[in-house]
Amino acid sequence: MKTLTPDTLFDSVRQLLAEGRHVVLQVEGRSMRPYFRGDGSEQVVVSPVSSDSLQPGNIILFAYGNQYLFHRIVQKKAGILYVQGDGNCFGTETVAPREVLGIVHAVIRRGGKTVPTRTLWTGLYWRLWYRLRPGRKYLLRVCNRLLNY
Repeated sequence: MKTLTPDTLFDSVRQLLAEGRHVVLQVEGRSMRPYFRGDGSEQVVVSPVSSDSLQPGNIILFAYGNQYLFHRIVQKKAGILYVQGDGNCFGTETVAPREVLGIVHAVIRRGGKTVPTRTLWTGLYWRLWYRLRPGRKYLLRVCNRLLNY
């Protein structure tokens, strides 16, 4: 059995996306809770993207230092993307469009249901969730308890 390092894996992901293919990746980590569970039970469908189509509300896969993250674009200003995980209350990162590997266009939830990420409902969700940043810490605690995160 061959074990892939993250760099090897994401080199392959970059190549597939550059060829215009979609990539399905398993989601782990807390930074996008509650939108993603982050417990490894969900997958995302990542598609190639042009820098012109990157807009606030989009969830992107990007390289940040030596990590690969899924975060949501919260602002686009002067060619720089400001991104934040839904599970983060205050911190944002800046990302150059060239660091974006792809855009998440669907989530495959536990049980196999595929949910698109760019709908009227998801647009309303992220706008409301972004505005709730000061109280998000408390809402996240409630969500984590209710959903057994």
